Order: sequence, then structure tokens, then C-alpha cells
Amino acid sequence: MPEDLRTVTKEYLLKRYINTPTYIYYGAVPGSRYQLSLETNTKNPIPADWYRDCWAGKSNSYCAEENIFYGRWIRQLSPVEQSEEILSTISASASPNMEFWIIFSHTSND
Repeated sequence: MPEDLRTVTKEYLLKRYINTPTYIYYGAVPGSRYQLSLETNTKNPIPADWYRDCWAGKSNSYCAEENIFYGRWIRQLSPVEQSEEILSTISASASPNMEFWIIFSHTSND
């Protein structure tokens, strides 16, 4: 069963501060970007398989925009390594002890 990213996106847009960094976990990348474009009424032309570049860790402009970072594929990493990857990705826009958002999603067969 897919998770409800529409509701998550609406709450996120209501409660976040505009400059607060946001890391979108790789599993939520395609759906979150789609919901963000619907909610903010923005249409940016990007390649159809854009998220694969982000998952591969490429630094294309569509993998990060307005302090939103579309995460790379990190499933194979340990929890500690995943934490380090997330912090490394947002470090340029986050100061020590600054709050940030993580949007996480996955699907299951339930």
C-alpha cells in the first residue's frame, strides 16, 4: 500500500520554514517531487528519469532546489552511514544544531 504523500506534502508546506533544509529519502523522491509541483503549481522541465540521477548521487540542478535535497539511493548503507550521508547532503545549507526535515516513504504489500 503506498503512503499518502499528498497529505504529507500539504503538512510540510504549512509547517516548514522556507529556509529550513529538507532531505527527501530516495523512496519518496518521485512522489514527493510530483506532489510538491502540484501544491506549489510549479512545472519545471526535467528528464523523465531525473530521479535516477539523484539516486546515483549526481549533482544535477534538479536534485536540489530551494533547500530541498532529493536523496540518493542509500538503502545498502548502515544506519550510521545513512545518517552521515543525509547530514553531508544538507550540510552546505544547515548550521550546527539547525533543525531540518526528512520526508520518508516506502511501499509495502499490505
